[in-house]
Amino acid sequence: MMHGGGHVSSAASAHGGQAAGGDSSSSSSLAVMCKSLEKSLADAQVTGELHLSGRGLKELPPAAAQYNLSDTISADVSRNRFSEVPPELLQFVTAEEMNLSSNLIRVIPDSIVQLSSLVHLNL
Repeated sequence: MMHGGGHVSSAASAHGGQAAGGDSSSSSSLAVMCKSLEKSLADAQVTGELHLSGRGLKELPPAAAQYNLSDTISADVSRNRFSEVPPELLQFVTAEEMNLSSNLIRVIPDSIVQLSSLVHLNL
């Protein structure tokens, strides 16, 4: 549970680390979250649609590098905790749709104009 301006330990899952405290319920929920992230990445490799919305991520998980996401046409990373556009998303040259809404992003990099297939950008 999060109180006030506290931090959630979901960032540990984004980095493949362990949650603070290390009790078995935290470890098992962390394992489920990691499996869920990996399934979303594997699905994106096949479908071209990346769905990582509402996961409390501050950056894309390192596991994303293991998947070929270069043909991604739709990326939904809304409702996370990104403070900048993840650099990996700027490599999705075939992306037509990108949802970055409800994050902490204040600056959009100039390099986003290189995504020439992008038709819909939701901030």
